[in-house]
Amino acid sequence: MSDSAPQLGEPFRDTPAEESSVAALLVRTPVQIALSILRTPQTPEADSTKLEAMQRQGLAECLAVYDAHLRLPGRSPCSLLIARGLDADTDRRCLDAFNRTRIRLPEAAWLREMQLRFWRDETAPLSLELAQVVARAVAEHLRNEALPNPIVEAVLSKLSQTPDLLKRSVKDKRR
Repeated sequence: MSDSAPQLGEPFRDTPAEESSVAALLVRTPVQIALSILRTPQTPEADSTKLEAMQRQGLAECLAVYDAHLRLPGRSPCSLLIARGLDADTDRRCLDAFNRTRIRLPEAAWLREMQLRFWRDETAPLSLELAQVVARAVAEHLRNEALPNPIVEAVLSKLSQTPDLLKRSVKDKRR
């Protein structure tokens, strides 16, 4: 928790309730989550071109889910997408994926207006910390579905659309 969300977890640091307390905060936060899950090959021979294509697909899936969410009455789009800035090459690939998604979703007028910004400061905005916590919790859950994960349980109530891999995971667990 301290790596993903130092600010969110700070009040509960080093207590047995750190994870469940952050999950409770997530449940009470008025937010919807768009999530895409891709299983990337972890082998040394994994082609970097294939990995980049999968990352582009993941971003496109998330933004397509967000587009569907925006079509509901009373929804308005955000105008800024914040991503953790890494190195120049990674940021360039991310920006390329973002621009390609605009082409893949031409009917999403809101996407033409949205800007992508890379966050480089050590202290991230709370929304970016929350995204990092969600991503890590879902990844850990898929790695070991038998372990309890209160953050994933909180995420399930906030999803605009549940990805197939997570549906299978939750369905199998409930049997």
